[in-house]
Amino acid sequence: MYLVDIVFHRGDSADLDGQGEEGVDEDCASNAENAGYQGGKVGVVSTKQLIQLIICAMAVLMPAMISHFLDFKALGFKVGGTVRNMLRSALVSNFLSYDYTSRKQVESGSFFMATMRDVDRLLKLGYMNTLTLVKSIAHMLVLLGVKLAASRVRNTPISPSVFSTLLVLPTVLSIFLLVRRRTIFQALAKKQKAEDQLVSRMTGIFAEYPLISAFHQRPRALDSVDTCIREQNSSGSDFAKVMLNNTYFVTWLEGLITAAYIIIRGFSVLAGTTPLGITSWILTSSQALARKWRPCMRFSWIGRLCLPACTP
Repeated sequence: MYLVDIVFHRGDSADLDGQGEEGVDEDCASNAENAGYQGGKVGVVSTKQLIQLIICAMAVLMPAMISHFLDFKALGFKVGGTVRNMLRSALVSNFLSYDYTSRKQVESGSFFMATMRDVDRLLKLGYMNTLTLVKSIAHMLVLLGVKLAASRVRNTPISPSVFSTLLVLPTVLSIFLLVRRRTIFQALAKKQKAEDQLVSRMTGIFAEYPLISAFHQRPRALDSVDTCIREQNSSGSDFAKVMLNNTYFVTWLEGLITAAYIIIRGFSVLAGTTPLGITSWILTSSQALARKWRPCMRFSWIGRLCLPACTP
């Protein structure tokens, strides 16, 4: 926005050419001279413009440098590993405290998958994505702050369309997740149950191998494993379809908001009442905001994720 509307602004060259030498407006002539146009010829770029270009270039590079440094340092924080070890130790400790009757109610596959799959899923898609959600909200607030500051600097009225463009996405997504929560959880529960049954069946084959070999039950054992594999693949495919539709809902919503904003604000840009830089910045910001909100579609089902081995 600053680069297009301030640094690369060349003034109203059309008015400058049409007014003739006697009717040249002083502001237009000043803008043309600042942009490097003197007497219709390309002039030397001023020191002020060079400094502005350097500032814009550094503004592009600095976020990447800071993000790289912080992401590298985050690998040594040991937050994820500590939480993972704590959850797994708590599961094992809880399981060992059960009495004989309670332990018989917990399938081995459910316990193994709870300590391996559900702990990682709860950590990566729950705790770590909470930080992503906070980051997305902070990004939205920063965008609103930049727009308010830009309107104040340019002494232009604040357009309500800016707030609607940035706030309508998280609002509609929140409503969508509440409506789809039951469907997502049912698909997840089916997928999780099929995975647990497959692991339990594989564990049972190892334990029952002497009997299977003695009574020549290999075909029957293979059929039972094939059945579990088919159910696991089917449930996994159903869950993937549900999550794919959720992800594409963000894409469709982003496209509809962008298309509506282009039509509504495009007339103002063509009429010259709205700067092109601000319009481009809002479009780019809304698309970046949609990409940041896309991972948050998992919060609707990760909140309902349960660890089966926790309940005796």
